[in-house]
Amino acid sequence: MPACFNDPVFGQTLFASIGGGGENRINDACTSFIGGGDFNHIQPVVGSGATVCRSFIGGGVTNCIFESVSVIGGGEQNTIHGASEYSFIGGGYINTIGGQERAAPYSVIGGGRNNNIFDDVNVIGGGQENTISAGAQHSFIGGGISNVINASCGAILGGQNNTVNHAYAGVFGNGITTVMPNAFHAEELVVSNIPVDATGLGVFLTLPVGALYTTAPAGGAYLSRPVYVK
Repeated sequence: MPACFNDPVFGQTLFASIGGGGENRINDACTSFIGGGDFNHIQPVVGSGATVCRSFIGGGVTNCIFESVSVIGGGEQNTIHGASEYSFIGGGYINTIGGQERAAPYSVIGGGRNNNIFDDVNVIGGGQENTISAGAQHSFIGGGISNVINASCGAILGGQNNTVNHAYAGVFGNGITTVMPNAFHAEELVVSNIPVDATGLGVFLTLPVGALYTTAPAGGAYLSRPVYVK
């Protein structure tokens, strides 16, 4: 994390204010506001010569914003890095947008802990140790633990240790890695009201392209292994 507290409260801070708390700082950040808490900081990246404007930290401890038009609601040790403008962290612990020499503007982390976004226009709702990697844009992780998206327009609804490596792919479950783009990946599916063929075996042999079939007993609604008909 870049140093937050090396500079005093000087610089271009027109219309900036701090509501309360202790050791909060606004440096070279016009029209910005810190509501309270301790050791929160709004400033441009040290040495960049830039000025940030219109950013907001509600409270919490050791939260830092290094870009304009960004918000951290609260929590602890959350950071919005430079070149990640128009971003939002609601709260939580050690959540990061941008960094590692990557810009991640227009991104959102709702909360949780140790969640990271390293490219633009992405969302992590919460959870723990979830990451949207550099090179992945317009992607979404709802929650869960240790989920990773490495491709654009991917989605992980939740679960644990899931990985999206293909564009337009989705995942829900545990330990699932995508194998193709434009597809939803899950270990098992439960589908109701499946039609049954005349033989009563519960299998349609002439299903249309894109359908699912099951080997469950006649009238059964449980797909032990979903089969995609190409």
